[in-house]
Amino acid sequence: MKSELKKKVKKLSELDRLLNMVEKIDEPIEIVSEMDKAKDYIMDFISKEYEEERKEFEYEDLENIDIAYTTTKDEKYEIQAKVDLINYEVNTYIDDVLVNTDSYESLEDLNKYELQYLDYYSLVSVDDEDAERIESIKKEPG
Repeated sequence: MKSELKKKVKKLSELDRLLNMVEKIDEPIEIVSEMDKAKDYIMDFISKEYEEERKEFEYEDLENIDIAYTTTKDEKYEIQAKVDLINYEVNTYIDDVLVNTDSYESLEDLNKYELQYLDYYSLVSVDDEDAERIESIKKEPG
């Protein structure tokens, strides 16, 4: 009799475990796309860096998302950083001339290695060679 009770308790326990699994399966599973992650990283960066209230904004052009802007110390050049979520890049421009591109194999890699670590000063830092190259471009007859 005792062994029969143990068997029934074991069976009941197994049925209870299975029922709990079914309940968990019925719970909605939230899946966040890599694009949504990228947009969240960008919004978080913008709200933190520019001390703005975090808000949703429209991404009109996923290949040209402005995220940083400044001028050189002498205010001679404008420096701008843009994110390209279609081609998985972060681009830096001096006076609208592309001077640096950090490219990734996928949106997942862009999120993993760049967007979650966005840093204003890294985005707008350019070296003297870049500035010299822009100066020579401006001097070219055109």
